[in-house]
Amino acid sequence: SNLGHATGLTVNPDGTVQVTGSGMTVPTEPGTAIASGTLDVSGATAGNVNVFGEKVGLIGANINASGINGGGNVLIGGDYQGQGTVPNALRSFVSDDSVINADALVNGNGGEIIVWADDIASIHGSLTARGGLSFGDGGLIETSGKQFLNLTSTPDASAVNGNGGTWLIDPTDITIVNGGGGAIGTNMVDVANINNALNLGTVTAVVQLPWQGILLSETLLPCAPTQSTIQLASLPEQTTRRLPY
Repeated sequence: SNLGHATGLTVNPDGTVQVTGSGMTVPTEPGTAIASGTLDVSGATAGNVNVFGEKVGLIGANINASGINGGGNVLIGGDYQGQGTVPNALRSFVSDDSVINADALVNGNGGEIIVWADDIASIHGSLTARGGLSFGDGGLIETSGKQFLNLTSTPDASAVNGNGGTWLIDPTDITIVNGGGGAIGTNMVDVANINNALNLGTVTAVVQLPWQGILLSETLLPCAPTQSTIQLASLPEQTTRRLPY
């Protein structure tokens, strides 16, 4: 798919949406939600942004939910771990030129960014929920495709004067490998993304079903700062491996 290189949207005379830079046309069928351009809810107190639908896409989107005194909340395709009362997307997509910021700019904690799909989540853009420059902890970023996750970027929930935040990955099973990628039906996360996140704070990978669980393909995780932890938990047995560094 060329969607990772999409640069914008154009509405055709027949009502379909042309994804610029990809050569793809998306029918405007019921249940499809596409966000492009700037959505700015920043301020002293950050606002919230929700994008819901059966199929959800951010293409060339810049969502700013940062606040002087704390980050806001951005929900794309669902809420935390697919729970709550909001509708869950079947598929969610974030292009590589899309940006979601839920940072605390001066004081307070980073906000919350959730990208969820019951089936497939493809996430290529920049996601940040950083703590305030003066004080505050990093926020929560969840990148979860329950059946399949295609992730090529490293979320940033760091804090320069506080504790690093949490990056939650929540598929059926996950393999941490050198190089990442993989075909649909597998869930592979590049170890470089894990290592980068470890250097920023805390990574939590949660696997919901007792399938293959979490597989470290080899010893891939070098030493990171002492405050960093990767927590690998396979549910519902709650078998957990914590690897402090």
